[in-house]
Amino acid sequence: DSTIMISATVFTSTTSLNVAEDEVRPSKQPWLRLTITNRLDKPLDQSQADKLFERFYRHDKTSHKYAGTGLGLSIVQAIANAHKGTVGITIKDEYFFEVTVRLLMA
Repeated sequence: DSTIMISATVFTSTTSLNVAEDEVRPSKQPWLRLTITNRLDKPLDQSQADKLFERFYRHDKTSHKYAGTGLGLSIVQAIANAHKGTVGITIKDEYFFEVTVRLLMA
């Protein structure tokens, strides 16, 4: 019962992402930023959200409402890292989170 919002932005040759330091600076290589925002059933703070990238970690261990093993974000992070990208999660408030994937474009 939530709305997932997905946005994609391509940054052209006037700006680029330094993935090692997660900063934007002038460069010739374009990059893509994907942002996914969703609602949580239970509150979550930033320190708990950072653990979501750990393999087999699940935020809500008491509910059997959702199937899964806790591998999703760790797989996304491994794929992004393999392509010299980054993945981050930000808690917008206790019930909304935003996952941002940044990838250099070929």
